[in-house]
Amino acid sequence: FGVPLEHPEGTNMNLIQDVLSAASTQPEQDHFARIKLADILPDPENFYETDGIEELAAAIDAFGLEQPLVVRPADESGKYRLTGGHRRRLALLTLYAKDPERWAEVDVKITSSLGALADQARLILMNRTTRKETEYENMMETVKTAEIAKEFKANGGKVEGKTRTAVAAALGISSAQAGKYQAIYKHLCPTLMQRYKAGTIGTQVAYELSSLPNRQQEEIAATGKPVSVIRIQELGGMARAIQAGID
Repeated sequence: FGVPLEHPEGTNMNLIQDVLSAASTQPEQDHFARIKLADILPDPENFYETDGIEELAAAIDAFGLEQPLVVRPADESGKYRLTGGHRRRLALLTLYAKDPERWAEVDVKITSSLGALADQARLILMNRTTRKETEYENMMETVKTAEIAKEFKANGGKVEGKTRTAVAAALGISSAQAGKYQAIYKHLCPTLMQRYKAGTIGTQVAYELSSLPNRQQEEIAATGKPVSVIRIQELGGMARAIQAGID
């Protein structure tokens, strides 16, 4: 990680680079190996879409695994935690179900230098620079990058300025947009969050909905009808007026 990384225009990955650089100074060295596919555990921190698995499995079946999975030793003895290659692992599991003898073992790069914090940073970096992401994924990246920044700072790392500013700069978005994503993550009710994840409601609508009381959000979700930003703002005003009357 000593070589400067190239990023999409408008994206400044300084925070993520700092986390990875700090991890890479550890004495352990990465190495390649061949291990049992069954010993590779999924990464619970992965929130990205994993579509196109059948097509990827067909390509791997025809041409082999051109890029090894990236793993690190897991807490469970003899097991490894996946760091990179989530879609490839699912494709390999598909192939294993059809031909277990051929796909019982796979090539991996074992990285002992990256802990859980750097794993998350690397995951965000890999996905943000290689694929088009959904708004839900953008939200989750904002949330996870904020968590990375806070933990990095708590462990002696240097984070320039306010956390939200550093997160926004790292992801190439405005501080206001980062704030909207955080508000959606914290306050949008589960039913509407599923719709946001599915892409049936946009970020601005989700943000306005997140400002309403949870009960009112669920009532809106139960109707199944689309709601405009203006209507949400009207509902929000009504809710505040009712609350003021109660107080």
